[in-house]
Amino acid sequence: QFLSDDVIARANPLNPEFDREAGIESILEGAASGVDSRFADDPMARAGLHRTLGNIFATFRRDDLATTHLERAQALYSEQLGGSAAATLLAAYDLAWAHSLAGQLQAAEQVLQEADRARAGRAEPDLEVEYRRALAYGYWHAGGFRSAEALAFFQNALDLFPAIETAAPRDRGTLTINIADAYLRLGEPLE
Repeated sequence: QFLSDDVIARANPLNPEFDREAGIESILEGAASGVDSRFADDPMARAGLHRTLGNIFATFRRDDLATTHLERAQALYSEQLGGSAAATLLAAYDLAWAHSLAGQLQAAEQVLQEADRARAGRAEPDLEVEYRRALAYGYWHAGGFRSAEALAFFQNALDLFPAIETAAPRDRGTLTINIADAYLRLGEPLE
């Protein structure tokens, strides 16, 4: 109902609230404002929606909305599952990535350190967590112009990529571009 009523219905010209000038960002902002009330009895659904919305807003470079949603997702997952749960760590590494995209490198570093402390308490590694961690560190190092470190983390993410079921093919392309960028910044030929 969230998707059909709060997102898709707003894009329907027959809907009285339809706004021809509204773009996807505006539609998502409107839908996002109702997540906590619509899913008040389902904290896991709220957490998942906040994480998804945070990642979408980060790609739109809506930094304030991205970090707000990702912080909320991380907090909800932590309350429900604990700080070292895979879902909590995924939200944390997404938050660090969003901070890095926004140029908020100190905030990103703090989130990375906290997430790494929680990750250390896990009995077994989770490949998706390791993948998101590598991406987050890659973007953090790239934002700080530490190209050699960024390259190592992006290469690690690319190595993990085939094992990640949720990774989209475009993610591989983005990783390859980031690796090429790091090589160029290092003044080295592309491998």
